[in-house]
Amino acid sequence: MLLTPQYRFFVLPLSLCVCSLALQGCGPLFNLNIKVLGEQTSLENQVLGSYATLGNELLAYSSVRGVEPDGSLRAPKETTESQKQVFAALQNRRYNSDDIQRLLIAGIVGETNQGTLEILKDPPRDFPFTREQVEQLVAEENSDRAILLNRLNTTVVSDAPNRDEEIRWVFATINQEIAPQGSPLQNRAGDWSTK
Repeated sequence: MLLTPQYRFFVLPLSLCVCSLALQGCGPLFNLNIKVLGEQTSLENQVLGSYATLGNELLAYSSVRGVEPDGSLRAPKETTESQKQVFAALQNRRYNSDDIQRLLIAGIVGETNQGTLEILKDPPRDFPFTREQVEQLVAEENSDRAILLNRLNTTVVSDAPNRDEEIRWVFATINQEIAPQGSPLQNRAGDWSTK
């Protein structure tokens, strides 16, 4: 039977509802994990795009020089001082990432709603880092994040009234998303929970 256009509009959603209800009764045979995502604002999309571009630029910057069709070596891509600072910050974050993840999992540091790390407690005596080492790691990480956030602020174009606050929140969300399970996270209201 062919459905007219006005009935097709109703049949598809109705069939999806019936199918999902039927699958709910199937127990462990089907394990559906449906995640509903809200619309992202233009500002969020710009921040996410700019952040992804930073990683791509680093990859291009650190890759081996290419060869021109005539066999000569291609000159390395010109970079600004600001780009060099961003690349150094990204490389330093990558270098420290294992230690930072260890601190997050232990609950010694947490991801704030401002995109920075905060020391929440002293490391236990048997922990591989002293308080001073934790402070140094957090200071380095927060310095690197400040460089990246500054770059995002200069590359994202928006006239939103709370632009800087939104960029900082999206940056914080990115860091919280990549934080390992067990990490302390601060929500937008300032409350702490464990991932």
